[in-house]
Amino acid sequence: MGSSFIRFQEVKKYENIDILFAGSSHAYRGFDTRLFDNAGYSSFNLGSTAQTPLQTECLLEQYLEKLNPKIVVIEVYPKVFTIDGIESTLDILSNNFDINGLFLTLEHTNFKVLNTFIYSRFFEYFLLNDNQNNLILSSNDVYVDGGYVERKLAFNKDRKYKPANLSFVDKQFKSLQEIDKLIKERGILPLYVMAPIDSKLYNSFLNIDEIKERIKKLGTLYDFNEILTLNDTLHFYDSHHLNQNGVEIFNNELINILNTVEK
Repeated sequence: MGSSFIRFQEVKKYENIDILFAGSSHAYRGFDTRLFDNAGYSSFNLGSTAQTPLQTECLLEQYLEKLNPKIVVIEVYPKVFTIDGIESTLDILSNNFDINGLFLTLEHTNFKVLNTFIYSRFFEYFLLNDNQNNLILSSNDVYVDGGYVERKLAFNKDRKYKPANLSFVDKQFKSLQEIDKLIKERGILPLYVMAPIDSKLYNSFLNIDEIKERIKKLGTLYDFNEILTLNDTLHFYDSHHLNQNGVEIFNNELINILNTVEK
């Protein structure tokens, strides 16, 4: 992923920030660092494609000490708790390396993950990373300093979703517990945020309260599907990603909450 390479190169320049964002595409497409900067908060967005708690934990092990944030905002999309995280691991191993990447590789008994780890390290050793397609982004995307990716304004289509239970992967919740411990041990405040998605999609998750209750056992959860009332077509570009209009509403409300938390 083009934005991942740019993001992991840029993060090396940051330290001692106010807010660190982590999570899936709903993080790097949902938290606009410019808006937080305008509100007086220095921040970096460490989100990545399909990032699950397994990858979040790895990235925090690598960057938390240097970035030294006052608050870590962890985006928790319900479906990341239902997947093995291989897609995200492949993305991270291809664009970022740290000893924790080895531990992350060992989490998966998957040949493709091991192959990607070896291949990426080979290229890094011979300094061939400069030739990666690291700056290639979709024509609809613009990378913003601080890790945010702005999507060209588009609008979601109205659709229906079949109700279903989410089938959770227990190791994802265990990793979330380790993340919470890692953050709190450093005297940093963790905030769990469920970004807005299409209301019909949200309501199709029959057991979403289960995941919310598990997260609430760790700390404060802000479910913006309940806090905000957004239009499913006007404020999203697909069923689970906000367009820029929606991002601004979402971020301004989160900033209001952060102002209260800071006091």
